[in-house]
Amino acid sequence: MNSDNSNLDLLKFIIAIIAALISLSSAFISWYYARRTVENTKLSQFLQFSGLKRQYFSQLQGWAKEVVETISDAISLCYLDPQQLPEKQFFYKRHELYSKLSSLLDEGRWFFPNLQSVKEQNKEEAFKGIRQDVLNAIAETIHFVTQINYVEQSNNKEIGKEYIVKSKRLFVTEIQKVLNPAERDEEFERLTSITKNKFLS
Repeated sequence: MNSDNSNLDLLKFIIAIIAALISLSSAFISWYYARRTVENTKLSQFLQFSGLKRQYFSQLQGWAKEVVETISDAISLCYLDPQQLPEKQFFYKRHELYSKLSSLLDEGRWFFPNLQSVKEQNKEEAFKGIRQDVLNAIAETIHFVTQINYVEQSNNKEIGKEYIVKSKRLFVTEIQKVLNPAERDEEFERLTSITKNKFLS
């Protein structure tokens, strides 16, 4: 009888140990998958944010590229002799550049809104405040384009070399501060490292 009771107690003890192990395993599995769910959510949010950021910078870079090309065209125009071109072609080209730069300037306000400082009741919302330097470079170029002589070459080369080139350099400098290629390279390396470790783990 005592032997049967001992065996029964041993069996109960073993069953209790197995039940405890199963319960502990279930708790660990639940904790593991809950942790992976949180990690996956964070990774998904990070990838979504990085995607939106890359899309923004891609649009900004496309706009900046068009600005640089148009300013370069304005510089090239300064080296042409109006008298060597068909009648009014130089004038039309200058007007085309003026129109294009004006459009790019207004498009740039979507990326670089004016810095609000004082209330200006007599201006539209997008034009209130202080214009940022990156857009000032375009505005300066527009001014110098209007100074290009479309009748004769006169001092056009000087306008291109001394003034429009400086405006172009200012624009490139300011846009590079925002695009910050070095920082984006670091972010790309960090992103690829995170995703690589994630899928290999």
